[in-house]
Amino acid sequence: MRVHVINLAAAVERLAHMTRVLGAAGIAFERFDAIDAVSARSHRCFARIPPMAERGWAPAEIGCLLSHYEVWHRIASGGDPFAAVLEDDLFVDPALEPLLDGRRQIPGDADLIKLETTGIEVSLSRIARCCGAGIGFHRLRSLHHGSGAYLLSRRAAGILIDRIEAFDAPVDDALFSPAHPIGGSLRAYQVVPALAVQGVILAPTGHAPALASGIERVRTVARDLHAAMAQSGHGLPGGAAAPARSRDGMSAAAVARRLRSLRKWLLERRMVVPYGLISQPSPLHETSMAGEGAGG
Repeated sequence: MRVHVINLAAAVERLAHMTRVLGAAGIAFERFDAIDAVSARSHRCFARIPPMAERGWAPAEIGCLLSHYEVWHRIASGGDPFAAVLEDDLFVDPALEPLLDGRRQIPGDADLIKLETTGIEVSLSRIARCCGAGIGFHRLRSLHHGSGAYLLSRRAAGILIDRIEAFDAPVDDALFSPAHPIGGSLRAYQVVPALAVQGVILAPTGHAPALASGIERVRTVARDLHAAMAQSGHGLPGGAAAPARSRDGMSAAAVARRLRSLRKWLLERRMVVPYGLISQPSPLHETSMAGEGAGG
């Protein structure tokens, strides 16, 4: 799998850092000369970028988007089913190398696989795919900031380069948000534990204590689900019809909404994605499940 590292020409120390980090992990890479804020204005696609939905674009954000866009062109025209896109301020776990080398299976239906963590809670599917060697792939169900490290399929790269007019948000907010038209059209996974982390995320985090286990919350949700189903008549022996209102006065529509919410509780979890199988640098740790309505 080809590995593309986005790096500004002036950022020689960052390139030296990535050469050391990826070299230590046995990962070969190709450098992409990043587009800066000044040269972005003369890029052939500059006029096709729409205004940002909620605020104005920062010039550096446009340069970042166009840098990723050019790497997507390389991926779309390449021969590999997947390629890796890395920014130049990462630490990586050695377990990343066999993933990039094709010795570990990845979900065949994936368009996009996020390799990094940002230390922020995100919502993921509870079901892991292609588990092995301590890692698994979970569907990404909520916005996960950061475009520092991801795998992109050749098919998805071809789609993205044709949709530059839809990028009305920073590249990470568009790619890794199921609520955005771009992210919502892609089948995105998160690798757990994450195999990359940006230095700016890692440095202030250090050793984060694990929060309480979510097992008790799962049991409570299961009990609530059973009680709500019993009240509504859904799933009861004999197939009893759902009453117009439950015994506690909830309407059938309210019960249905509650059932959907509880089902989401059971199928998804909200967590800080931990970093790394090998705790060098210091890992981030998973948190417990969060409250109702988490995720996308």
